[in-house]
Amino acid sequence: MLPGARGCTAETCSFRDLASEFAAQETAFLGLSTQDRACQAEAAARLHLPYPLLSDSALALASPLGLATFSFQGARLYRRATLVIEAGAIVHRFTEISDPGGHPAEVLSWLAAADS
Repeated sequence: MLPGARGCTAETCSFRDLASEFAAQETAFLGLSTQDRACQAEAAARLHLPYPLLSDSALALASPLGLATFSFQGARLYRRATLVIEAGAIVHRFTEISDPGGHPAEVLSWLAAADS
């Protein structure tokens, strides 16, 4: 089992299932991982994702975005996180995500509160 992978599909599918609610808040999103494009394309098709997945196998965004990583079997991977970006600036970070499947609803709640 890959550490940090537990819940990835649940989180991904919850974002998918709430896509219309994010759109209603005029919020777009994308997924980011170190998986290559072929692996991401397979997952996107299998899970019917309505949002893009960005491959960063070289971890080029880790330092500029301050993304935490970890090593597993010689590979450096991203830790689970959600960044809220507005006008090109990170305005909020979710880094302690204990319930991956419920996390997208948490993000929606945060967006609604931030909007009011």
